[in-house]
Amino acid sequence: MAARGDTSNRSTRRRVGGRSAEPAIGFRHNGASLRDPVSKMNTASLVSRPNRRAIAQLAQVYGTLTLYVVATLAVTIQRGILAYPNDYAIFRWSSRNLVAGRDMYVLHPGQAHDLFKYSPSFAFLFAPFAVVPFPVGVILWNLTNALALYFAMEKLLPRPAARLAQLLVLPQVLRAAQSTQSNALVAALVILAFLALESGAHLRAAAAIATSAAIKVFPLAALALAVPREGHRPSRLARFIAIAVLVGAAIAAAPLVVVRSTELAAQYRSWAALGAREAHSYGVSALGLLHDWAGVGASPAHLQLAGTLALLLPLLRREQWQDRSFRCRFLASLLVYMVLFNHKAEQQSYVIALAGIAIWYTIEPRTPLRTAMMAVVFFMTSVSSSDIVPHAFREGLSALHRQAWPVALVWLLMQAQLLTGVGAGERQHGVACDETRHPRSPETEAHP
Repeated sequence: MAARGDTSNRSTRRRVGGRSAEPAIGFRHNGASLRDPVSKMNTASLVSRPNRRAIAQLAQVYGTLTLYVVATLAVTIQRGILAYPNDYAIFRWSSRNLVAGRDMYVLHPGQAHDLFKYSPSFAFLFAPFAVVPFPVGVILWNLTNALALYFAMEKLLPRPAARLAQLLVLPQVLRAAQSTQSNALVAALVILAFLALESGAHLRAAAAIATSAAIKVFPLAALALAVPREGHRPSRLARFIAIAVLVGAAIAAAPLVVVRSTELAAQYRSWAALGAREAHSYGVSALGLLHDWAGVGASPAHLQLAGTLALLLPLLRREQWQDRSFRCRFLASLLVYMVLFNHKAEQQSYVIALAGIAIWYTIEPRTPLRTAMMAVVFFMTSVSSSDIVPHAFREGLSALHRQAWPVALVWLLMQAQLLTGVGAGERQHGVACDETRHPRSPETEAHP
């Protein structure tokens, strides 16, 4: 049988001077000439279906990326350049105060309007954003945060799920960018730590966790991600813990590059004293819900201990450790936990929780209940505080009521699913994290 292209080629020949001739054209598509008047080819068919799909996928990828960049630049100009970005100013001055030997954990009225509350290591690591001109630093800082989370989602999830997750978290990314905060970067680092553990890259995983913990202490909980990944091999788990300790110590000592050991020790003492003064806060969190709504009088530390035990309880299901879907869902739960049980959580922190909920929603089988809960969380966390909602409604619901309770309900459902499997009558499957993008090392394949 002749090939399709050959048949089409013969059918498009024409008579020129009494003999058959080929169309006078160099470019062909499936045997048809673009200049051939006999050809009835529709110009839309120039792009075959596979090519059209590839172009559509590229448009989705770069369209979402472009949206992230443009929207982040817009809110940065609005709130970071045309207005005074207080949080960025705090970070910028902390880096300079560290080098100058000034106490970073007291108020400096001529610099910013609040206290610096992160570690000395963060002040040191922030230096690249502090040495450039102020507007350039604000733009680079916000883009780093937004794009870090964008690409972390891109690496974690299959493309359709990644697009949806990226769009779901975008409003919270922009809220964090308006305040020039670091929450999106923290979420991205925890996701990247998970991906590094999945590929057996212990050093990269440890570096991501230690860096995120230098920003906020709660990402230390991401060490638990190693348990279902390496728990079947105690020697590898012990190796990871040892690497994490060494990397954490190195990052904690990194400011010694610019200050003396006595000065750094004084900064850490001042940081610890500030933390002790604020240890009794409840924040916009599950701790606040239990304290304000339920009247629970327990200290934040006791409630955090209970929340931590609840987070780790599903890890008792050792038979599920080899299931990548289980590990992905545990990652999602951990991201939500990092906000719900943070006694200093605020509205801008919820980009971390929403990243976890977006991962959970996109990798789970879709049900009306999950879709409804996702819609409620999205509205209450991302929409209800915006100007499109009537002012009276926003005033009637505090940030605690708007954000903490729907996220807490979803987290309870997440934990129930991790403990018992997906809801009754459903198979334990979903989109899952895309393993095709993250090929395992031979050693990992040999020991799943």
